[in-house]
Amino acid sequence: VFLMSYAVFSRRRGYGLLALLVGLEFFTGIMGFFSDFKSVFFVLLVVLMSTRQRLTVWRIVGVSFLAVCVLYLTVVWSVIKGEYREFLNQGSGAQVVLVPVPERLEKLQELVGRLDGTSMEEGFETFAMRVSYVNFFSLCLVNVPSSVPHANGDLWSGAIKHVLMPRFIFPDKPMLDDSERTRLYAGINVAGAEEGSSIGIGYMAESYVDFGKWGMFAPILLLGFLYGLLYRYFASRRIRILGLAMATGILIFGASTIETSNIKLFGGNLMAFIVLALFLKLAGNPFWALIVESRECQGTGRRQRAASVRPVATQDRMN
Repeated sequence: VFLMSYAVFSRRRGYGLLALLVGLEFFTGIMGFFSDFKSVFFVLLVVLMSTRQRLTVWRIVGVSFLAVCVLYLTVVWSVIKGEYREFLNQGSGAQVVLVPVPERLEKLQELVGRLDGTSMEEGFETFAMRVSYVNFFSLCLVNVPSSVPHANGDLWSGAIKHVLMPRFIFPDKPMLDDSERTRLYAGINVAGAEEGSSIGIGYMAESYVDFGKWGMFAPILLLGFLYGLLYRYFASRRIRILGLAMATGILIFGASTIETSNIKLFGGNLMAFIVLALFLKLAGNPFWALIVESRECQGTGRRQRAASVRPVATQDRMN
């Protein structure tokens, strides 16, 4: 999606193909259990603001329109997701889809058709609380250390240890259950794996539980350095635009979720980095040659050869 939208916005052609891709991503996302339909719009927003073009009225309108679309769809999803998910899993409580596509479409049409001003207002409030994600953090501030002592680094050290212990070597490695950690440190009862749910307090609250109100900023700062190194690695590759596409994918979907536990955050980003870095090293050049136009490759090759010859010629003239 990044490469396609970057090419379309840079060359100002191929909008129909991009619209088809966006529609496909949106349709498959809205049919799923989670709100994956927003992902394609996040990528479009990043690309719109990063292509090397001057800031025009149409560019501002495009970014604003996409932002409004994302906000509206997210509010709608906040209203309907509970009933829609219960319909998808047929009351089983598991995070599965047991209903065919035509019935899902009918259910979505029914739920959206029932929306009114009151429900949209409630949905916006739910969305704001979901994005800020301060409820569980507040409860942890009240509960730790007054009722439960600080973990003294056990949560972050456990996250790193969990990632470095492959399950095929350590079959007894415990399964992840964010809800259990939330019950302990937030002091409230939330749905867990037995109900097909996983509710975490987020890595910022976990950092507080580990190191207190001042020490919590150390792991968050180190995590920021890690993201910077990750972005720098991909952005400094020879095929820079391909590296930027990979870095954007990791940072948008891996680094932007403050509600994610440190185990899933660290492990997920590390695994994404390893897979994409290996792909870029082993198959980056063939993949790039496959997707770019041959005349563009030839033109790039001529420019690179000319650039490599020009300094020598300049030096000869100086001599």
